[in-house]
Amino acid sequence: MHPTDSQLIGYLLEGESGRGAARVASHLHEGCPDCAKRLRQYEALMQAMRADRTPEPPAEWVERAIRLYSEGDLKARIREWCAGLREEVARLVRDSAGGPELGWAGTRHVADSRRVRFESESVELDLQLEPIASGGLLTGQLSLLEPEPRPLANARLLVTGDDFDMHETETDELGEFSVEIRNVRKLTLRVITAEKLTTFSIPDVDPIS
Repeated sequence: MHPTDSQLIGYLLEGESGRGAARVASHLHEGCPDCAKRLRQYEALMQAMRADRTPEPPAEWVERAIRLYSEGDLKARIREWCAGLREEVARLVRDSAGGPELGWAGTRHVADSRRVRFESESVELDLQLEPIASGGLLTGQLSLLEPEPRPLANARLLVTGDDFDMHETETDELGEFSVEIRNVRKLTLRVITAEKLTTFSIPDVDPIS
């Protein structure tokens, strides 16, 4: 699982103490040539910026440039994932934060956690979202429905949230996975099975006061 550009930049800016630094360092120590090259490019860019004595641009310009770059990084990663794959969109069948037609039996809403279930032509997703600070911990299980229900083991997942937050992970032999994400707004999961890409879009829910 390759770190994103924003994670590599954070690693350069914050060092070993930064969030997610241990995972980035471990990946680099494994000898990934592509990520090592990207890291050197960002390091050279930062050194050039520090040596540049031109006036600092307005903060909003810098913020917009970072967002545009991050958006491009995310779109490029999604295009890479979708290349050559037939896409299907799963439908939401249960949501503990939804109305009566989507709620679990005896549940109207969940303040501390949320559970959703999706089904597509061939895949089922059972997902629980637990709030952590401004983000959340996603714990789920993927199952293949055909020819008979069974865990979807060793499947690749791409999880994206608002602010271009992006994480890649895999299911274990039981089809289970767990990933922490900084922003659970505009949350989407994509999973690859054979030559098919299945997309799960989690509806946004306003927090309960």
